[in-house]
Amino acid sequence: MATDLIQPEERQEHPTGALRGFTILELLVAMAIFSLLLVVLASASGGISRLWVSTRESSTRQQSERAILNFLAHDLKGALLPIDRSNPNGLQLIRNPPTVSDSYRSGDTIFWQAPIATDVTQGDIAIVGYFVHWAGTKATLCRLFVNPTETANYRIQTSPENWINDGILASAAPADKASGYLGLMAENVVGFWAQPLDAHGRAIPTPANFDSRSGYTDSVGKTFPMGSLPPAVKVSIALIDTPRAARLPGSLQTLATSSVDADDFLKKVKADPSLADVFKGLRAYTTSVALINSR
Repeated sequence: MATDLIQPEERQEHPTGALRGFTILELLVAMAIFSLLLVVLASASGGISRLWVSTRESSTRQQSERAILNFLAHDLKGALLPIDRSNPNGLQLIRNPPTVSDSYRSGDTIFWQAPIATDVTQGDIAIVGYFVHWAGTKATLCRLFVNPTETANYRIQTSPENWINDGILASAAPADKASGYLGLMAENVVGFWAQPLDAHGRAIPTPANFDSRSGYTDSVGKTFPMGSLPPAVKVSIALIDTPRAARLPGSLQTLATSSVDADDFLKKVKADPSLADVFKGLRAYTTSVALINSR
C-alpha cells in the first residue's frame, strides 16, 4: 500500500499537464507584432491629427473670408456720387491712385467716400479705403477710415488731387502694435483686388487707375460722364493659412500686383514650382458689390 503513494518530489519531477514558459523566439515575434501595431496606430493618429488641423484651418479661413467681404461690402455699397459731377473737387472713387505707391499694393487699392462717419459733428461723409500692406514677409489687409472731424487726414475738399497718399495711409491706417492696430482689418491676406463692373456685369475696360471723375465707357461702348460710379465692383481676396503665413516670400506681393484678380493670382502661384508649398495654403474668395448710388 505504501509503495503505491507518489512522493511530492516525484510530482515535481513529472508535472503532468503543467504549463511551460514562452521561448525567446516567441517573445521576439510577439514584440515585433506589438511594435508594428504601435506604428500603425501612430500613423493613423497622425493622419487624423493632420486632417483635424487642415479642417480647422479651412473653417477659420472661410469664417475670415465671410467677415471680411461682408464688412467691405457694407462700406463699399454706400459709395457716393458728387452733387455736381462737373466739379473736379467733388466726391470720388479711385482705384489704384497714382498718389499711393506700390508699397501699399498687393493687387489693388481702392478709396471712396460714404455716409458712414462715426463722428457726425461736421457731417456724416467719411473717407474709406482698402489695401494690403506688407511688413517684411507679413501681409495685412488694412482699412482706411477717416471721419470729417479728422482735419489732418480729411482732404477730399481741400486737396481733391491729393486727398489720398502714402503719408495719410501711414498716419490714419497703420496696422502695428504701436498704433493699437488702427488700420488692421485682417491678417494673412496676401492679395486684394477691386474690379469696377458695368451694368452688364463685365469689367469696365479702363486703365488700372480707375477714377470716377474721368467717367468711363462700358463693355458695349456706352459712355458715362465724369463723376460716374460703376454699377458694381467685383472684390476678391487671397488668404493663406496661419502655419505658412510666417514664411512668405516677398515675390508674392509683386505677383499679386500683376494679377487681375485672386483666381489669376492663384494660377500664377501654382505655375511657379518654388511656390508649391505656398499654393497649398492659399484660398481665393470673390464677391460682387452693387453700388446703390450709381446711376
